[in-house]
Amino acid sequence: MSKNDSKEKLKKEDKVKEENFLDEKKTKKDVNKKYGEKTMLSKIINIVLWVILIAWMAVCLFDFYRTNQEKSPVFCISKN
Repeated sequence: MSKNDSKEKLKKEDKVKEENFLDEKKTKKDVNKKYGEKTMLSKIINIVLWVILIAWMAVCLFDFYRTNQEKSPVFCISKN
């Protein structure tokens, strides 16, 4: 038995398991939980959080670079 044959056999077994799982009147949400798939909302939230994190890091690095060049920082909060 070659590797391709064994892979195809595993795929068929997984498909049968999935069909049996779906036959049990499970919702799509249950199927996603079982197979670890993310919903569209969780993907959007994940992207938004990464964008916020990268923007915050850019602001910090920009101010750090300006203060090392002995210029006044742009985003730093002053106590005046």
